[in-house]
Amino acid sequence: MGSGRFWDGFAASATCPVLEQGTGDVLKLESGFGDMQLCRATNLSASLPLPEYCGPHGRLNLASYLRGERGRRWLRPRVCAAYGVRPQDGSVGTKNLTVEAADTISVLVHAAARHEPLLHAEADGMDELLQERLRGGGSRPGALWHIFRAEDAGRIQDFLHKVDQGQGGAAEDPPGRYLDLELRRRLREECGVSGWTLLQCLGDAVLVPAGAPHQVQNLTSTITVEQRFLSPESAAHLGDHGAGPPGAARWLRAQLDGMILAAVREAVGVLQGCR
Repeated sequence: MGSGRFWDGFAASATCPVLEQGTGDVLKLESGFGDMQLCRATNLSASLPLPEYCGPHGRLNLASYLRGERGRRWLRPRVCAAYGVRPQDGSVGTKNLTVEAADTISVLVHAAARHEPLLHAEADGMDELLQERLRGGGSRPGALWHIFRAEDAGRIQDFLHKVDQGQGGAAEDPPGRYLDLELRRRLREECGVSGWTLLQCLGDAVLVPAGAPHQVQNLTSTITVEQRFLSPESAAHLGDHGAGPPGAARWLRAQLDGMILAAVREAVGVLQGCR
């Protein structure tokens, strides 16, 4: 569809989300800042939390050592506008279960007003602090996140293989499926794996470590800004796991050693200059 139709539907779907007829897909528009638009993102980049990690020149951002076009693409923020999901579509995700080879931080910069109350299923697993915040009425919820430990990625993959085989389908990698309430319950009871349920409100930033399986369900029409980076902590984790988590970008894994070497070289140079 054209951009005009998309944005008209985006505004209209704030109170009654509209999915593509018969597909069950969530309408979503993602875009990175082009080279000619970097100046427009200056204030945005300066406003991101954890600047030493997220900033394009952050000393703890190993991705800043990527050279050429790949480095510029990784250090550029991305904007995502997405329609909300109908309350009855509890098995539809704005972002299905996926694993990234880098850390990401997602800031909710726009959330349309939501008139219907949060369903009990949506609040499943949410800690008391978030539930109290929701009951207070002072926040505008926009998205529901489920984030799992990177160490559990293998067990989640095995569980989804078993689910696919039980349904007569071919065993596939975890990305591509949204874990609804029932699947999350089975994962907890059969495999002992549980994650964090986060309610992202307007202005909130959600940090997802590299290798951590996660999924998102929009509660209303939202616009988010996402910044990717690679922390030394996550780099060490990816190195410990050899080939990296499922879905990891091959070129990033191939350049991981080079980024670490460049960072260590600079650190040694700083120490030598302190003599």
